[in-house]
Amino acid sequence: MSTVAIPTRPRRRTSRTLRSLGKWLVTFALVVIALAALYPLLFTIINSLKSRTAYAQNPLGLPDAVSLENYIDTFN
Repeated sequence: MSTVAIPTRPRRRTSRTLRSLGKWLVTFALVVIALAALYPLLFTIINSLKSRTAYAQNPLGLPDAVSLENYIDTFN
């Protein structure tokens, strides 16, 4: 018997590379969207741990000392 070779196309590495790059871009975009969605929640939690004077002095910074007075005032 004789064997017949079926001609096949050589695999393209560029398509695999582009597919891999596309997956990385999608992953990066989803991480950015997740961080953008979680930022307001984290900002609120961090600022709730500041005292009123610390928040008035630096609303965007991290708290120097953790204060639970806002929670105590809320539940009293």
